[in-house]
Amino acid sequence: MRRLSTVFLICFLAVLAGLSGVVAWRVMARRTPATVQQPAPQAEYQIKEVHINETLDGNLRWSLNADQAEVYEKKGITLMRNVVIQVFSRDGDWTVTSDEGTLNNAPRDVALTGNVVIRASDGLEMRTGTLAWHNERRTHQTDDAVELRRPRTTITAREISVH
Repeated sequence: MRRLSTVFLICFLAVLAGLSGVVAWRVMARRTPATVQQPAPQAEYQIKEVHINETLDGNLRWSLNADQAEVYEKKGITLMRNVVIQVFSRDGDWTVTSDEGTLNNAPRDVALTGNVVIRASDGLEMRTGTLAWHNERRTHQTDDAVELRRPRTTITAREISVH
């Protein structure tokens, strides 16, 4: 009797395993095939050691330097790596650095990402994750956390907009 129970149990487990395999096979067959990712569009230009100046009425407004850039003319943007921007004004000069940046070619607006640091000629230093520069309005802003430092003073903020 014990032997019959064991044989029955083994047969039951074999049938259960077989049914489970059939169900799993059918479920896998119903899955849609993995989507094939399209390769990223190729840049029209790849440039090393980029230097861009913008002047207004013969005066240098700002200069942008980057180790590397990829220009996408159809999209109207330039992607840059290791960006350094110097902004010149009557009130003082600013140096801005970041890991990456996107230049909107026509209005010359810049979006910076990764370790953004701004140093003013008066000693102010600002650190944040992203920063948007609006060229026409000559303003910059971020929605990321910001740390402002001066000697003996540190201020933190959730976002900032400077006009």
